[in-house]
Amino acid sequence: MIGNFYPQGKGEEFRDGLLRHIEGRDESKPMFIAAAINAWSWSPSDIAELAELLDAPFEVVRGDVFFALMNLSA
Repeated sequence: MIGNFYPQGKGEEFRDGLLRHIEGRDESKPMFIAAAINAWSWSPSDIAELAELLDAPFEVVRGDVFFALMNLSA
């Protein structure tokens, strides 16, 4: 899924927004989410904190890995 996904808040609020976003998904298929981070109010340590909060079913990857995985699943 690529689209506008931009929950408000910091790490925990962002994670909770992602969890609500994937409710009811078909777990037999991968779901790719490109989520936006507010660069004006987030620091690199905020992003690292979010990455630590995103355990299963999420996997945080670099942009190039994200698009390579999308191509493999197509």
